[in-house]
Amino acid sequence: MTRLLMVIAGCAALGLSSALPPAVLAASGGGGGGSAPSASGPMYDPAAEYQKGMTAVSNGKWKDAQRAFNNVTDAAPKAFEGWFMLGYAKAGGGDPKGARKAYERAVRLKPEDIAARRELAINLAKIGEPEKARAELALLQGRAATCAEACPDAALLKSGIAAIETALAPRADAGAVTPQSFVAPPGPDQGDQAYADALALVNQGRLDDAWSALGKAELALGPHPDILTYKGYVRRRMGETHMAEDYYRQALAMAPEHRGALEYYGELKVLEGDLAGARRLLARLDQVCAYGCPEAEELRRWIATGAQPS
Repeated sequence: MTRLLMVIAGCAALGLSSALPPAVLAASGGGGGGSAPSASGPMYDPAAEYQKGMTAVSNGKWKDAQRAFNNVTDAAPKAFEGWFMLGYAKAGGGDPKGARKAYERAVRLKPEDIAARRELAINLAKIGEPEKARAELALLQGRAATCAEACPDAALLKSGIAAIETALAPRADAGAVTPQSFVAPPGPDQGDQAYADALALVNQGRLDDAWSALGKAELALGPHPDILTYKGYVRRRMGETHMAEDYYRQALAMAPEHRGALEYYGELKVLEGDLAGARRLLARLDQVCAYGCPEAEELRRWIATGAQPS
């Protein structure tokens, strides 16, 4: 199996169309409904640029892919998937040192990601830093030993370890860092259904599974305010309020009028006892919803009653 295919298979990458079905949003409790970013938003739509990059990679147009993923990382510097795919594009375009830097950023953003550590290790081996590559290998080997082939990541760990060991073995073409063939993620319709499945998992209280599903959607789509909003919601439900706030801020940086992010961020403020902050977010919602909207009314209820999550 090729390296990127292992990423897609291991992460079950999913797409997400720019306009989710209303029924999905209604079932979600108000998390969707993002609108076009205002003038204060990023110059590039990171989700659209990400899809441009993925198309360029699938066609072997590495320079175009690099430009697109550079735009993603400029607009959404905390987006793991943007840095990961920038590394992949740079490797494909014959820039292993640039790939190494991008993969390092990806690993800092998501240290637990197996694919990012695998690709970083492979690039380190190819550019003549075998000791650092072996350190990444040892980390994955340790996780595999703990997993003992019983965890969901067992196959991905096994294939990742084998790929790093191959890269570390002496070879005549050791200076080359060329990705294997690219396998495109599912299309928008499949992505919409996968996203709906993730929201259903949230509603069922299966937060770990929901978190995994949202990550899969994000890898295929790239930074998207709907996904970021629900990542924030899941982390809030897990009690990790600082992480939740970071995701809400990321969503609003991309789409300042995103109703779901404003509502959920306001609810977080209520939970933290910051009613003034919640009222400020409600005021923003009231501006966005000139004729009223469910998100504004729900946040208003939270502020009035100190509502707690179900």
